[in-house]
Amino acid sequence: MRVLVVGASGNVGTFVTKNLLKMGEQVVAAGTNVKRLQDMFVEKVDPVFFDLSKKETFNAALEEIDRVILMRPPHLG
Repeated sequence: MRVLVVGASGNVGTFVTKNLLKMGEQVVAAGTNVKRLQDMFVEKVDPVFFDLSKKETFNAALEEIDRVILMRPPHLG
C-alpha cells in the first residue's frame, strides 16, 4: 500500500511515518520542505512537495496514493 503522510516532518507525522515504515508500507512523505524530509528519512520514503494552502500541489502529491494520513499544521486550524 502506498500511503501519503501529510505533515510527515512534524511531531506526530514523524511517529506515524516511522511506524508505517516498520509495518512495511511504502510511504510518501509530504510537506513544504522536501530537503528536510529527505534528511529525516534518508531514502526510506518518497518525499513530495505539498502545501495545503496551494491546491496546485494536490494532484502531484496524490498520484498513485492508496491512503492519506493528514497531520494538519496548527496554523491552519
